[in-house]
Amino acid sequence: MFPNRFWAALGSGEAVNEHVTGEPWPPKEQRNARLAASVEVIRELLAGEEVSRCDEIHVHRARVWSRPAAPPLLYGASVTAATAAFVAGWPDGLVTVAQAPDTLDGVIAAYRGADGRGECVRQVHVALEDTEQQALDVVRRQWRHSAIVGTLWDIEQSEEFDELAGDPSDDALRRGALTSDDAEELADRIAGLAAIGFDRVYLHGIGTDQVDFLRRAERSLQPALRRAS
Repeated sequence: MFPNRFWAALGSGEAVNEHVTGEPWPPKEQRNARLAASVEVIRELLAGEEVSRCDEIHVHRARVWSRPAAPPLLYGASVTAATAAFVAGWPDGLVTVAQAPDTLDGVIAAYRGADGRGECVRQVHVALEDTEQQALDVVRRQWRHSAIVGTLWDIEQSEEFDELAGDPSDDALRRGALTSDDAEELADRIAGLAAIGFDRVYLHGIGTDQVDFLRRAERSLQPALRRAS
């Protein structure tokens, strides 16, 4: 369904997704070890091997019978320079999310400095609407947790995200997402983020009306991005 274009971003986990198992939420060092072990298992399975393992993770005689002609790329997911340096030994590339430019500089430098190979990819959250106020309203309704300062990986419940986000200012929302009513202006900002050192940028349309976002992207944002790049 997605030939030669599928790739996976593998990270050390988020408590909001994993606390439901009832297992204790492990410290970062243990999660990193589990991540490294999981990557090894995934690559062995994609190579057609039968895999058993009992250390950081437990696997019993696992095997994948229907394998792709070429294994998908496995990217390391990182939001900090320390994690970028840690994962640099195994991934086919690095993926990260919206952060301050100086922080992103550090993430890329740490990955490349630890001999990380492949592309550096960034996800960018965008709200493109008829007015900037409408764009801000979309972020406030759908993505206001982007205004939270600090780590989100240890938060377990959606109510905690709501409480930590509170009622952020418009400026705080602008720091967490790109908001605009002008496709040309938005494209210039996206191109500027890519120029930090990213090979690709993936756009996340924050709004719930994805058909509208795709139409706007086709009609105005994509042509503007081609001109900006």
